[in-house]
Amino acid sequence: MKQLVKILLFTISSVTISACSADRVAIVSDSNVRVYSTEKDAIRQNSKNMPPSSPIAVLDKGTRIEVIDDIYGKDYWACEVRHSNQEIGWVLCTSLIFQNNA
Repeated sequence: MKQLVKILLFTISSVTISACSADRVAIVSDSNVRVYSTEKDAIRQNSKNMPPSSPIAVLDKGTRIEVIDDIYGKDYWACEVRHSNQEIGWVLCTSLIFQNNA
């Protein structure tokens, strides 16, 4: 049992490290991706029962951005990004294509 726990912990930490997209370059894969000032606003942008927040920017498809951090939960994955003019905001990570840091 201890061995199984060790394997699970190693696997989880490996997945967490590889899933974390900090300081990576990404390309916007969808058209008109909205950037929000908080991760909660980015997560809730398509919510049916909450009033929509106003985005601070809109990114065009093909735009290169830097991913600073990410946060995920049961039904979402949001990325903190640095986009034009070094502004920082939040988008849904599912709207991005991640690039290798090579």
